[in-house]
Amino acid sequence: MPPLPRVLFVDDEPHVLDSLEDALRRTFAVSTAVGGAAGLAALQDDGPFAVVVSDYQMPGMNGAEFLAKARIVAPATVRMLLTGQASVQGAIAAVNDGNIFRFLTKPCPPPDLIRAIEHALEQARLITADRDLLERKLDSMFAHVQRAERLASLGTMSGAIGHELTNILAVFSYSLTMLHEQSHAGRPPLDEDLEALDRVQRRLANHARSLLEFGRPRERGNVGDLGAAITEALGLLDAGGVMRHVRAQLSLPPQRVCVRADESELAQVVLNLIKNAADVTRAATRRDRRVARIDIELAVADTAAVLVVRDNGVGIATTDLPLVFEPYFTTKSADQGTGLGLFVARQIVERAGGTIAATSELDAGTTFTTTLPLAAAEA
Repeated sequence: MPPLPRVLFVDDEPHVLDSLEDALRRTFAVSTAVGGAAGLAALQDDGPFAVVVSDYQMPGMNGAEFLAKARIVAPATVRMLLTGQASVQGAIAAVNDGNIFRFLTKPCPPPDLIRAIEHALEQARLITADRDLLERKLDSMFAHVQRAERLASLGTMSGAIGHELTNILAVFSYSLTMLHEQSHAGRPPLDEDLEALDRVQRRLANHARSLLEFGRPRERGNVGDLGAAITEALGLLDAGGVMRHVRAQLSLPPQRVCVRADESELAQVVLNLIKNAADVTRAATRRDRRVARIDIELAVADTAAVLVVRDNGVGIATTDLPLVFEPYFTTKSADQGTGLGLFVARQIVERAGGTIAATSELDAGTTFTTTLPLAAAEA
């Protein structure tokens, strides 16, 4: 049997509340509060309620004032006013400020009150259904944006990946030629040629795995290993040759660092942070010949995992820093980025209950700090 709908009655007279509870407790799950302050506390601490019904004439806070504040505290709760003492001005205030669904006058026979509350419950169901539909649409839209950004990341690195595969193919072709020559001469293959082919096989396998793991959609899991996500992202960046001219310093704890987020989504966050850092450090290297450096540090602090990605690149202007997580904001050319990478990263992190922030100094570098609650701590 489904639970009864929850209805909150607010009045300054306890005997009136007792009467309402006795008359309606078989139809609704009735809660009561004496006065507006107690009503707001009940909405905040004991909610959610489908419907709240308030008296108008109450000391300290009248019904119009209470319902106006209730609209802020519990916007999804349908509000009704039940009174025999409201003036026209009071009724107008209740309708305009409290956005009430129904205005009832005392005395209100129980059948009429039940019918009015049932109409309010139908309104509450419509509000909930609309909100759920909107949330599903927003989740679907973000999933499409996230997928598009993931593929765009692969697309922007496709040229570099092709160059990397060409280098691997050169090693493969040379070793294969040597094996043919040795075979035609009736000699066994040299160990160094076999080792070269073995290295080619391992590198191709690693690159293929990195591309497939990052590019394909995967079902969301409850827990992801942030250290493994960093390794996956670095593997993809290595496959694309992004890290070739960058001195990267990686610091990972010996134990697994599990957080409440999908591992493939974590890899997408890490890839965006490290690739952005690599791009700006290369720009600084071309300009003043500094050594391009990226520090990637993962640590555990109390109940959270903290990932720091620090570069010594060109930095971000003070006016641009508040905008870096906004959609479509980018300082790169159109063929190098979509302006969605950091926006998607922030959405993923915040959906997992974490935070991401940036600090920067022109010509000195930028630091991105990502904090995520540990799965073990949450459990």
